[in-house]
Amino acid sequence: MRIGILGAGRGAYLGQILDRYPGARVVALCDHDAVRLEQGRQRLPNLEAAYLNLDGWYNHDFELAVIANDATAHAAHAIRALAQGRHVLSEVVACNTLAEAVALARAVDEANRSASPAVYAFAENCCTMRPTLEIKRLYRAGDLGEYQYG
Repeated sequence: MRIGILGAGRGAYLGQILDRYPGARVVALCDHDAVRLEQGRQRLPNLEAAYLNLDGWYNHDFELAVIANDATAHAAHAIRALAQGRHVLSEVVACNTLAEAVALARAVDEANRSASPAVYAFAENCCTMRPTLEIKRLYRAGDLGEYQYG
């Protein structure tokens, strides 16, 4: 699967992970910050192109759009990528307003009804953060008491 990543900070980190999977290849990276884009390019040696502008990135040939740019802009980019028939993996937050949530849900529904359905996935990442893993370790060691609700 050919992957395009929007956001060269967190996105380049995700790209390094995705590049390890057989059949997956990060081919396009986009960021509005030239320094961050260059740093991301260095972390992803298999890139075909790195873009400072969104139009170039959206016109590149890839099947999966990883949305990892500024958190306030995820919904609009996920909606646009789904409309192009691309699968979407969106970092948190998915949306910032109820209107964005409705528009995103409608875009996902529409993508699922197309002749070639696209998948939307939400990349919640706090489960891999150090504090969360430490709490998990403490709980398993019996240091936190009994589980009540969650």
